[in-house]
Amino acid sequence: MVGNERGNKRGMKARETFSGKEKSPYHLVEEAKNWTEAQSYCREKYTDLATIDNEEDMAKLNVITSRNYDSQVWIGLYDDINSWKWSLESKGYYGEGQAEFRIWDSAIFHNVYYATCGLMNQAGKWGDGSCDAILRFICYMAQDASRFIYVEEAKNWTEAQSYCREHYTDLVSVRNQTENDEVHRLAIDDHYVWIGLFRDSWKCGEL
Repeated sequence: MVGNERGNKRGMKARETFSGKEKSPYHLVEEAKNWTEAQSYCREKYTDLATIDNEEDMAKLNVITSRNYDSQVWIGLYDDINSWKWSLESKGYYGEGQAEFRIWDSAIFHNVYYATCGLMNQAGKWGDGSCDAILRFICYMAQDASRFIYVEEAKNWTEAQSYCREHYTDLVSVRNQTENDEVHRLAIDDHYVWIGLFRDSWKCGEL
């Protein structure tokens, strides 16, 4: 693992590394750990697991790993499996708890790094899938009696989002069971359709 040091804490098993005359903020810890253990160790001895903000940081990190280590190392990047949110971010659209409404189907909800876009199945339950999959989708139109619009032209999730934002308001947000039933009725003949749910795939920072 590689840790950042921005304070005065020191580690017992870390190798100090220099880049030219400037001391590197990164420290290679040669004691192998899993990611969570590595994070705890770096927070105790240094500041945190290494974060990389630009090419200069990447170059400094490469100096450490190329000279001192011949295997893989942990850094502070992690897959945030709890960051699900709606494409439509208007806070006024959601009542208390409505933005967190979920109807996951455990059979199609995997929460793995490559499945970061939300879909609805033929039973009206939700799962996650690769955003590159080509599916039909449901748009939302604000201030319209027919507020949910089924689009027959299949697209990947990003294309579906762009289409809905161009022609309507956004991909559909589902705030409660009643709305879920409405959306389900529109898409009942499809195995899967895109909805407006997605999550950030990778993050640096606090878990």
